[in-house]
Amino acid sequence: MSITITRVWQDGSDVLSSVETITETDEGLTKLSVAVDAETSDVEASLAFAVAQLAGYYLLSDQDVTLETNSGDAADDTIALKANTAVEWSADGGHASLFTVDVTKIFLSNAGATAASVKIRILLDATP
Repeated sequence: MSITITRVWQDGSDVLSSVETITETDEGLTKLSVAVDAETSDVEASLAFAVAQLAGYYLLSDQDVTLETNSGDAADDTIALKANTAVEWSADGGHASLFTVDVTKIFLSNAGATAASVKIRILLDATP
């Protein structure tokens, strides 16, 4: 399976782009969609992975939400997702992952007045 991440910067006729392809086995792909009601805290979702196996991720929400790992009260990692702004990472992408510890579950909170639809894609190297 190949996952392609495309980045584009366009300013009039000035276009900069890069394409990155990550290839892993099918067994390493997790797709998760979570509905988070308005004004709701700590909606638990089943997602578990070891950070050592993390090859890439793509996180997208249609509303501002907060993603917390392993606990809603004392999270190991807290990631703020802005509405319609993807957070993506790949192991070869040149910057640090926002996930710093192994994940056993996630918690999503939506302080806004509109329900959120959160899409999560995790790609793992299933053969470490």
